[in-house]
Amino acid sequence: MTTEIKLKILGLKSKEINTILKSAFNKAIDLPQDWEQIGRLITEQNDLLVFSLARGSPEWNKVHNKFKLSMPASEVQRIERIQNIKLWNGFEKEMYAVKWRYGDDEVDWRELFYGSKDTPPQDIYMSENGFKTFYNYGIHQVVSYFAKNSYYCSQNSYQVPSTTEKQMFLATVIDCDKLQEDPDRYVREAHAIPATGKSAESMNDDYADLYEINSNRKAYPSYLITYQ
Repeated sequence: MTTEIKLKILGLKSKEINTILKSAFNKAIDLPQDWEQIGRLITEQNDLLVFSLARGSPEWNKVHNKFKLSMPASEVQRIERIQNIKLWNGFEKEMYAVKWRYGDDEVDWRELFYGSKDTPPQDIYMSENGFKTFYNYGIHQVVSYFAKNSYYCSQNSYQVPSTTEKQMFLATVIDCDKLQEDPDRYVREAHAIPATGKSAESMNDDYADLYEINSNRKAYPSYLITYQ
């Protein structure tokens, strides 16, 4: 990705200029191609920008269609792209660590849904830690859970106070493990899909695919979806 950065530097010494340029270059490396106004993230004291996607744009359609696959009756109100440079840098470092660990230039990544339940989404995307983790006593490990389909996450979606709107994330996740059995019946309880009356897990083998990660740096909150 090539990023154009315009800097206006007045009255600075050579050493100070080098420091500024080095910081800007390091921040700009390998940011997602869809991100906008990179210059604001790099040259201003601002590590977070949130953009509402244009309805009907290719990026909107990609996220919208994925969400609607398992929630056709729900209406998407808005989709916001999260540009948190600190969170992304942590995610990227983890990506390089995974490449080194497995000796592979390519990293297996997925776009998975996440419901924050009682946690306001901004507490996740405005933080430096990202998604919450939980201690699973069965495997004695700290984990976060993500789902392949939006409907599965709807029981844990965040209810926007004083409205009928709900929210969930579409996250970019690396080095995740598909669960072979229910980690907890309260976490993964089968529920009926209104359009069919069938349970999510009875639709087909992949319908309620649930994945886990053992580090919150292995997931980045790419999009926040608000729906009714």
